[in-house]
Formats: sequence, C-alpha cells, structure tokens
Amino acid sequence: MDNIDLTSIIKYKYSEISINNINISYIDYREDKESEKTINMFPTFSPTSFNTLSIQVFEKSMMNETVKTSDTTKLEDIYMEILDKYYEMSLKKEKQIEVSCDYSQTSLRTIMLKCHMCANIIARNGRIGPSNVIIVSDKILYGYLSTEIHSDVKVFLSPNDKYKDKIFVIRVNKDLTQPGLILLTSKNISNGRYIKLINIMNKMNHDIDNIVFDYLITDIGSNTSDFVECINLI
Repeated sequence: MDNIDLTSIIKYKYSEISINNINISYIDYREDKESEKTINMFPTFSPTSFNTLSIQVFEKSMMNETVKTSDTTKLEDIYMEILDKYYEMSLKKEKQIEVSCDYSQTSLRTIMLKCHMCANIIARNGRIGPSNVIIVSDKILYGYLSTEIHSDVKVFLSPNDKYKDKIFVIRVNKDLTQPGLILLTSKNISNGRYIKLINIMNKMNHDIDNIVFDYLITDIGSNTSDFVECINLI
C-alpha cells in the first residue's frame, strides 16, 4: 500500500523526547461502586441497581511500556499491528456480530444496517460519539461501500487479506484528553509524506535513507474496547 497514513485510524502523538518519558493526561468516567443506588421505575418489575459515574482526570505513564523500533518502509506492519489490537479489543465483547455475505443487494443492506448499529453501540457505550472510521478489505470496499459513507465516517482499506472477512467499526478520538487506542512515535509520520517520497525515489531507481523511529501502541482509558466493534462476514 502506498501513502499509508496511520494517523487516520488511531489517536496519534509524536514526541522527540523518549517515549518512555511521556505522561498523558486524559478524561474518563469513574464508576463509584460505593454509591450504588436502587430505583423502582416500574412497579411491576424488579428494582434496578446502578452505580453513579463521575468524570475525572487520569494520567498514564509510558515508563513501563515496551517501545519498538521501525522505519518508514514498514508502516504496513504497524498498520496490521493496530488492526490486531482492534481485533483483540473486539473479542472482549460478550456477543460477536455476524453477517451472511453473498455480495447481493440484500447483503449490502444488512451490512449497512449493522454498521449503523455498531455506530450507535459505540456512541452509547463510549459516551463520546458514534464511530467515525471503518476499515475493510478491498473486496468489501469495492463490492459494497464507498470511501465515504457520510461526511463524518471515513472508510479505509486493510493493507492485506488477514482480515478480509472483518469490518472494523471504530471511534477514533483524536483529542489526546479522550480515551482510546494511541500510537506514539519519536518522528512525525502524520501525513505519509515519507513513505510517498521513498516510493517515488525507488521508482526512479534512486536510493533514499529510510527514516527510523521508535513507536508504541497502547490504550488510554479503562474501557477502550467500547470504541471498537467488529462485524464478522460469514
């Protein structure tokens, strides 16, 4: 894949200081289990118990996180590592979403409905907003979806066929103060210029030094899986 822009599919920050020295402050919900309340909204049903939620500021240190080294020729590998993380997060759900896929118009309507359903689930559970990113294989993209479902949702291609039968529906919170999966790098790779330049120079038979950088993928917040849904095509 040319012109890979990792920052479109994940929260992103780069820093020239050591990644292990970075601390990130973020806002998240804290469940107060000591303040459990019971209400009886409907007399004919059993009372409902719930815990109150409060918004607090938390801080995460990267001191104990494992930092890896890569270069601009291996952005596809990092892309797949991010997808692996999203898939692991989706497996934490109690129920997996499955859709029968035979590339008919009926399948198309069902897939679109499931994508909208996932967007609503993410909005409800994440309490920030609906999904804004969908990642699919090229077969699904060109067979079913456009690169823009509507103005607030962007569709991106998976680099290879590892997840050809998956559709990832994701809420990418670009604001660093919001929870979610995050990519930290020691060099700015936010616009894909480096990989584009390397591809052009290679086609012209000119060698160019690859840009080496450290990177780390980690989650910020207590329930980052709330921002990911995976549709399994069967």
